[in-house]
Amino acid sequence: MSVVVRQLINSHHELELPTPIGPTSVFLLPALLDMWQKSLGWNGICVTSGNTSLIGLEKATAAGKIFFSMPYGGYGGILGEGTADDVSALTTWLCGRRYLQENIVQFQITPSIEYPDNYYRNRLATHIIDLATTSSEYSENTRRNIKKAQDQNLQVVQLTSSDSAAYLALLQLHQKRTGEVRRFPQTCYEYLLAKSDNRDSGIKAIAAKNGSALHCVHIYFATTTDAFYFDGFSSQDGLDAGANFLLLDSMINQFRDAGLQRLNLGATPPLDKGLRRFKEAWGAIEHPYTEYVRRTQLKRFIDFMTRIR
Repeated sequence: MSVVVRQLINSHHELELPTPIGPTSVFLLPALLDMWQKSLGWNGICVTSGNTSLIGLEKATAAGKIFFSMPYGGYGGILGEGTADDVSALTTWLCGRRYLQENIVQFQITPSIEYPDNYYRNRLATHIIDLATTSSEYSENTRRNIKKAQDQNLQVVQLTSSDSAAYLALLQLHQKRTGEVRRFPQTCYEYLLAKSDNRDSGIKAIAAKNGSALHCVHIYFATTTDAFYFDGFSSQDGLDAGANFLLLDSMINQFRDAGLQRLNLGATPPLDKGLRRFKEAWGAIEHPYTEYVRRTQLKRFIDFMTRIR
């Protein structure tokens, strides 16, 4: 079965891709595609076979090319009916490209579909808040933390590029405090802040502050129907004051008032029970999906050497 390959430039809507249905739609945001291409140097592509499309991003590395339909939090996935023949045609095309690594995500999977043996399968989940009902679903602990933050007189503000120095200082403080290695370079966060100046960009950088001091920052992507929590960082004072709770509550209300239908809180690692409890305490519902991954021996060796350094 033949496949058709198209480049994704700025918005997948320009290419008349299948309309996403259900939880997939919150990942397919044009602003996310722009970030991956313009800030991180990936190339967006759409591969179609029959009624099924695989959209994702590829990037050249020193060792060879890699393809991810959903790298680090989301962009693409398989859309359409997902018949066995169509999926076979797509994986055959990927194999012919000789990628070092491939990542394919499916939300709705037909049981009869079998991927080649050289793909291993990860059962994953994302948590989504139904904005029409969530205000009545908060846990008592969540309500208590929101109230604590309100009592601290924290203000919720939309950040602009003029806040760059304080924004980057908080990012660096968070990394030092937690010991985290961010998945994205600082230039990516600078790009997101600059884009948030434009209200039509689909990117929102929001902060909780006390006076001139920023205590917590959240970054969201949004369309007219869906929003996706991308990342956040905070100071210890902000964490203690419940700033994270205040920001999320504020954005839930803002997105609901704007008529959005869903807020996706992002992927939840299977073993992170604390994160799962946190999301469910906001009324978020778990939506499972499956990631199929294939890596060459060279890529496995590179990953192993990276881990032991």
